[in-house]
Amino acid sequence: MSEAVSNKLDLDHRAAALAEAHARPSLDLTGCTHLHHIALQLTGDTKDQIIAAITVVEQSDDGRFVLGTVDGYVVKLEIHTEFLTCTLVSRAKGPGIDPGAMADVLGLDRLDLLSDIKIDFIAAKIGLTNALDPSHRPLGGTLRDMEVRTSLLPDEHLRQHFVICAPKMSGHELGRRVQRLLEMETYRVLALMGLEASRAKQGELVALERELDALVLSMTGMLAEAGGNRKLIDRFSKLATEMNTLRTATRFRFSASRAYYNLAVQRLASLDEVPSGELQTISGFVRARLDPAIATINSFEERLKHLSNEISNGLSLLRTHIEVETSQANQQNLQTLNERHRQQLLISQTVEGLSIVAISYYSVGLLSYVFKAMSAQGWLPLSLNLSLMISVPIVIGVVGLSLRRLRKHWS
Repeated sequence: MSEAVSNKLDLDHRAAALAEAHARPSLDLTGCTHLHHIALQLTGDTKDQIIAAITVVEQSDDGRFVLGTVDGYVVKLEIHTEFLTCTLVSRAKGPGIDPGAMADVLGLDRLDLLSDIKIDFIAAKIGLTNALDPSHRPLGGTLRDMEVRTSLLPDEHLRQHFVICAPKMSGHELGRRVQRLLEMETYRVLALMGLEASRAKQGELVALERELDALVLSMTGMLAEAGGNRKLIDRFSKLATEMNTLRTATRFRFSASRAYYNLAVQRLASLDEVPSGELQTISGFVRARLDPAIATINSFEERLKHLSNEISNGLSLLRTHIEVETSQANQQNLQTLNERHRQQLLISQTVEGLSIVAISYYSVGLLSYVFKAMSAQGWLPLSLNLSLMISVPIVIGVVGLSLRRLRKHWS
């Protein structure tokens, strides 16, 4: 029975794996004039509110992909691990959706935006750069048959602007290339959030490092103080707790940033961008900014790891010192016990000697009664006093031997 259940689970996993390759299909961008792409924090009922606001045309079984329409826009909704993306495609001329109206169009009370991108599609290559903000330095290149220009700088609404010219591309091919471009930029922004987290926590890490350095330098003096071990344990425990709190607060964000970085780099590579004139390429600009950001995140984690190791080493040294002190105290206790045992042995031997004298004294006293009776009957071969004198050493010897045998029996 259990084997059958196991086989059923494997088949379910296989079906999900096969479906994953088609979970996020690209759009047909034939005749597209402009496109809006936003990434939202996945919270509460955001997905349900958007689905309620649009007319659903197609939806995957697991609900991670939804295709629909709203106000003349084709809408594609994709659910990711910690965010969702919403792409709106228009084939009508016009400026597109104003950032302030985006929430109303999607039926949301508010927009928890992680990324906001607008793409304009034009027919003539000559107008690519003119469509961008003239105060921003343009970037761009040729992505096979697709010319792309952008500044990667947000406007006053934190919206980024791309301009694309791809007259020779089919709508499906253009959709695939644009999807990779959008994913690259979304993943890039999400990867950089780890950098902001590291900057926000930089002060806490520096404070912990300085506190640890001061504590290590003061260990020698504190170990010599009365109650120094207790104070050191308390301070090391406090440091370890604060370090673990900092690690917990940044672990997920840093791990996510590395994952998003790898995805962004993969999407960049798949775009096959080549330079166009003297413009700096998008891939070159992104890698030049993204690589140092990930290096900063890795450096922050390495410092956290080093801090953890130093705290562990300090606690190990403190533990060793306490064990040595405990061993020395145990040796002193053993020496005290040995001394007490020796004293008890001397006392016991003294008491034993006195016991022999006392028992012998009473024994000789008893024998005197016997000898007196025998003397009165004339049965003693010797005088009474001589007989008592001779019996004294014999009684002492017998009593001493008896007590020694008894002590050996007890041992």
